[in-house]
Amino acid sequence: MSSRTSSRQKQVILKNFLAVTDNVSESAATKFLQKYRWDLETAMNQYFENPQQLSKSKVSVSTISKIFEHYKDSTTQTITEDGFDKFVEDLAIQDDDIVQFVFAWECSCKKISVFTLEEFQQGFMRLQCDSVKNLKAKLPLLRKKIEQPKVFKEFYNWFFVYAKASEEKKGLSKDLAIALWEMLLVGKFKYLAEWITFLESHTRDISKDTWQQLLDFVSTVDEDPLLEKYDLTAAWPVLIDEFVDWMREKEIIPPLADTM
Repeated sequence: MSSRTSSRQKQVILKNFLAVTDNVSESAATKFLQKYRWDLETAMNQYFENPQQLSKSKVSVSTISKIFEHYKDSTTQTITEDGFDKFVEDLAIQDDDIVQFVFAWECSCKKISVFTLEEFQQGFMRLQCDSVKNLKAKLPLLRKKIEQPKVFKEFYNWFFVYAKASEEKKGLSKDLAIALWEMLLVGKFKYLAEWITFLESHTRDISKDTWQQLLDFVSTVDEDPLLEKYDLTAAWPVLIDEFVDWMREKEIIPPLADTM
């Protein structure tokens, strides 16, 4: 937005900004929007990078530590799968709800379904919560956060490292990758069902390059649904090239000769 933004436009932008942020005063939000010249998308991206910058309240680290103690495994001194499942249950999150992993992303977790004390504290601090009840109230905000394309891409790319079985393993198992795509890309990828069918005959793990570039391919499909402009000489992963060829063979999209 430019400096010519009208008073009415500013009120609408302010209202929209307050609707997706949490515990932010109108005066603080106004100053923040002024800083970014009333560009709502830019301001929201900057806010979500560090929500604490506009928060009116502080939380207790010791209280967060007590919550961690409730869910941790005494043998590993971390929250492991059983504790994570109980945590998700107490938040009333369904098994297939992506928001459980958005919280793990806020914590910068490095291993699926595992939280260290430091990671757990980070997530609660970033969201300015010191109770499960307060965190539960923030879940709609977390869902809204990843509606921003730039934020979703960061979240999606983080997921690859998070979901790997170990640091030494270079790829994701195909079955796990499919399960994650069914959660992450439903409603976003026009050819998700076809992609999963195509992968039935694929036996190798999914590489980081394929994982990351699939999201770029999703954007390409949005802009060119029949892939008439798809360039086989571009730097797409081989697996995506093979998928496009497969769809042409199955007549899901026009064959190459018809697009010349």
